[in-house]
Amino acid sequence: MNPDPPTGADNGSTPPDTSPIGHMSPDEFRARARDVVELILDYQTRVCQEAPVMSPVEPGDVFGALPPEAPERGEPWESVLE
Repeated sequence: MNPDPPTGADNGSTPPDTSPIGHMSPDEFRARARDVVELILDYQTRVCQEAPVMSPVEPGDVFGALPPEAPERGEPWESVLE
């Protein structure tokens, strides 16, 4: 594993998306992967400290909250992680 970021990489920040739809550059993938790892670690910490043991939702609640059709275009990555 290479601990040094590639030349020109801005360690810790997310580069703008200039790739065609559906494609990521290696630097963008690396930045997005870091975002996801941080999200997972924050979630795990929060769940261990404050989550209830039983789910507060009833069967079918999540399915009922979904839109009837998938969107035509995806959302920006930042809004997916919110």
